[in-house]
Amino acid sequence: MKYKFCSLTAFIISFLLVNLLSSADIVKYDDLDEKPQILQSAQPKYPEEARKNGLVGTAFVEVLVDEYGKVTSSKIKKSSGYKLLDDASMEAAQDFKFSPGKKDGKTVKTQMVIPFKFKLKKDCQKKKE
Repeated sequence: MKYKFCSLTAFIISFLLVNLLSSADIVKYDDLDEKPQILQSAQPKYPEEARKNGLVGTAFVEVLVDEYGKVTSSKIKKSSGYKLLDDASMEAAQDFKFSPGKKDGKTVKTQMVIPFKFKLKKDCQKKKE
């Protein structure tokens, strides 16, 4: 039984170290020598329900860009005020591709914020009374 406990403890310690190290190797955007450049962008699909209801706003999505330029995670940094628009923004953010950021000549992971603005032409907006 003591052997199993030691194995479990070693596993937990290894797991924690890997997670600490992987988050520690994320370089802040402002500290990069070379910033990631957009190679492929994506426009969010304007949700039909949001369009019908005249919902507009800007969602700011924080993305983690890995050392290969791929978006590996996204989360809302600042909401548009509408879940429908926020969800569409996060989905579009996953389709972005970047050149990787560089620090000291090496490609690194970094976090960035992508703004997604939802607006309608005046003739498409639902008048609210």
